[in-house]
Amino acid sequence: MLRIKYNVLKYSAIMSFVASIYCNNAAAKNISSFEEWVEEFRRDAVVEGLSPQLLDSILSLYHSNHTNKVINNDRNQPEAQRDFNSYINNSINTLRINKARKAKEKHFKLLNGIEKKFGVHSEILIAFWALETDFGRLKGNIPLINSLIDLAYDTRRPDFFKAELIHALKMIQSGIDRKKMVGSWAGAFGNFQFMPSTFRKYAVDYDKDGVPDLWDSFADALASAANYLHSVGWNIKEGWGQEVILPKFFDSEYVFTSKPLREWEELGFKLTNKLNFESKESPAKLIIPAGIQGPAFLVYKNFDVIMDWNYSILYALSVGLLSDLIEHRPVLNKKYNIDNIKLSHDDAKYIQEILKNKRYYKGQVDGILGIVSRKAIRQLQRDYNVFPDGFVTQEFLKYLKSSDENKDNLTKDEIKYVQKILKEKKYYKGKVDGKIGKNTRKAVDLFKAEYNITTDSDKIFLINLQMHRYR
Repeated sequence: MLRIKYNVLKYSAIMSFVASIYCNNAAAKNISSFEEWVEEFRRDAVVEGLSPQLLDSILSLYHSNHTNKVINNDRNQPEAQRDFNSYINNSINTLRINKARKAKEKHFKLLNGIEKKFGVHSEILIAFWALETDFGRLKGNIPLINSLIDLAYDTRRPDFFKAELIHALKMIQSGIDRKKMVGSWAGAFGNFQFMPSTFRKYAVDYDKDGVPDLWDSFADALASAANYLHSVGWNIKEGWGQEVILPKFFDSEYVFTSKPLREWEELGFKLTNKLNFESKESPAKLIIPAGIQGPAFLVYKNFDVIMDWNYSILYALSVGLLSDLIEHRPVLNKKYNIDNIKLSHDDAKYIQEILKNKRYYKGQVDGILGIVSRKAIRQLQRDYNVFPDGFVTQEFLKYLKSSDENKDNLTKDEIKYVQKILKEKKYYKGKVDGKIGKNTRKAVDLFKAEYNITTDSDKIFLINLQMHRYR
């Protein structure tokens, strides 16, 4: 471990020595040397109200043993597409549910007091704790100042991490023990993985010992999380959302649309379980996190509060579903077969390239199909008369990649497959013989009418049929 001790060395000499760590990196990036960066950062930090003496003392203790790990983690975050089933199964399992229930029972008195003071459900707080650090087990052990210096000097997101570094230094200036300040490579720390800016805005000294401690005081950590959620709009009189059964036909424009719960029910959307949280006039938004082949949810304003914490639909659903399971409330109506929407990283990039060429998408071609990519995919699906749910099936991907001029025609095996599904769903009573006769065509037309499928391409019909098979 390389440490630089201040003692009798001049500040500039120290920074020159530290700069040697970065000389090759800075040259490769064609930006200022680390020494120059430190000088500029120090000036800006003093303007922001930090003590020059504190800055010199803290920066002199900077060491580079985590640099490569931190930068590599930031630049090489997981590429694999996390589908609904794998994400939920990884986040929620029997062991975690049981541990969460025991934690809620163990900390009942503390949770009850915090729930009354901040108006945030106890089970929601326990669910966050479980997902953020596995009940405090994975709080991180990298010195925060080190990782934030590395990330602030790096070129990927320097402004964000420079601001977080200043907040972290202000934490020390306000009395937080620097030695306690360890966390993840990304600068998040404590039981609920707060960033320094979040700490300074929402941290609570609930145990009244004079200093908010999100590492070792569970009371402070829990109250701080509750304060955050309360401050951004949590409503204890409502839940987060619940599963809903989709009608056979619904307008794809309904996705992410907010309507009173009463209107959704009038449109044929059926709640799988009536939890009696909300009134019929409560605004609810429709989300389909795995397309129309997977589960659908009507979510309330509290769901947006969870998204404010972590802008990920799957993360927010994990928090909500785990909180329901902690309280023994029913969650998913059934298991969903959504294997055909799993895409490789390269296939996801291929889709983004198509979207970019059509000017439906302006983001990075990174193979990560987030909310913006999903919205663009819906536009692409409309072009081909595929139900626009934002998820590309393996069959649709194959169709997009095909250069066969006869790709809209079905093979005999594909016709048999169509007949089999139509037979399963009671639209067809004839033989599964691979021939498109009068009865098969009649069944196809009937299915099209009921599911509002408007295509003349038999292959596109098959793609839609597969999407609707298990609904």
